[in-house]
Amino acid sequence: MKTLFGKIALTLFMFCFGNAFAQQVLYSLKDGNEQPIGQMSINYKPSGYEATMSGKKLAVEVTGNTAVATMGKLVITIPVDGDGYYHKRVGQLRARPVTTSFGGSGSARMLYVGLTPEGRFYREEFWLNGKLFNWSNTVVDHNDQIVWSVMSDSQGTLRLTRL
Repeated sequence: MKTLFGKIALTLFMFCFGNAFAQQVLYSLKDGNEQPIGQMSINYKPSGYEATMSGKKLAVEVTGNTAVATMGKLVITIPVDGDGYYHKRVGQLRARPVTTSFGGSGSARMLYVGLTPEGRFYREEFWLNGKLFNWSNTVVDHNDQIVWSVMSDSQGTLRLTRL
């Protein structure tokens, strides 16, 4: 479970572009077989967010053109911009370089699929050191808050749903 939280964090932080409506939101977590495995709390802020699950914390802060995610000793850095690209460019893949405090590097790839009744639908891939680390499908509402997300990696599938 600890590694799954890290993989959620990696995917979630790609959505934080400094626009989210400030609010604490609870999410249910289920495995690939729809079995409950806990809850996650995300405290959205205009400049990022803090997520907590089972006492583990993740902080994401966006300053200038950089997003930094911190979880324990792991620090992930990705350049971002405020041009609204992720909201406007339907059907175009966007890749951004990623570096970690442990010397890893790769890319975060995001495709804005389009608007659904629930919100904006995205497909993401996180590549680290030349390997696909995880992929996800996520819907984000008009407040830039996650509605639901399904993430998969070599260890399984995780479903995050707003309560």
